[in-house]
Amino acid sequence: MSSRKIRVRLRRSAAEQVPVVVRRRFDVQEEVLGIVLELGAHWVLLASLRDAAYFDGFTLLRLEDIHRVKVDPTFLPALRGREAWPPSGPARPLDLDGPLGFLPGIAEQAPVLALHEEARRPDMLWIAAVSEVGQKSVLVRMIDPDCTWNDFFTKVKYRHLTRIDFGDDYSRAVLEVAGPASPL
Repeated sequence: MSSRKIRVRLRRSAAEQVPVVVRRRFDVQEEVLGIVLELGAHWVLLASLRDAAYFDGFTLLRLEDIHRVKVDPTFLPALRGREAWPPSGPARPLDLDGPLGFLPGIAEQAPVLALHEEARRPDMLWIAAVSEVGQKSVLVRMIDPDCTWNDFFTKVKYRHLTRIDFGDDYSRAVLEVAGPASPL
């Protein structure tokens, strides 16, 4: 699908508040469902959908990785009937030009986020708290799969980020089990 067609469908989702199914180049079978809240030059912000009909936080996707977008109004009547309709964005608008613009805003609103580097590590995601935002990378403190905080910080380069989730049920559950981070 052409990048022009992809943008047209993403804009339609934002304008009409209709769900889209996004497929990306990393795993063409994986689908990301959501309603577009903002479309930037390089990233798109979605109100994430779980089980097609329940809002579950937010997802940022790098536009260059999107392979196909399908507008899918199937569960729109169910969504419109819920209290959470219409989907609202994060408390503060995000600058979608790149991670340097949006990570500080996310860090203010979400205690942890899920970071994906799918081109390098397709089957991994990290739940982490932002510590310091730099020009080309972000310093984070990660929570291990056993829900314990790392005793060190990890540098993540922006060019490797492909997807970021925040405010979702999974990240909140991991943080609840891990508890507050102890000082280093």
